[in-house]
Amino acid sequence: MRIKRNKAAHDGYDPATDSKNLRQMDIVVDYGKQQFIIELKRWDGKSRNQKAYEQLCGYLKSKGVDIGYLLTFDFREEGNKVRKAEWIDVDGKRIFDVIV
Repeated sequence: MRIKRNKAAHDGYDPATDSKNLRQMDIVVDYGKQQFIIELKRWDGKSRNQKAYEQLCGYLKSKGVDIGYLLTFDFREEGNKVRKAEWIDVDGKRIFDVIV
């Protein structure tokens, strides 16, 4: 879903899907001249997390943005959960990777 400021509405926002290249991004926030692209995932293991990085990098490239955010939800039992919040570099893009 893309959140876009509705200039016609009084203090409102319009949700709209992103149709460029028929790709859908989870969250795109336009704030001033900046775009924040946020990918949301459910923890399914390290290999699936690597695919999420690749997917997010593709979105960043399509929008001409160098920084993105990956928020992964880990719903496993407490003793098996992974927690982290760190910056990583993937394919020339900077990603803030958070697992909660």
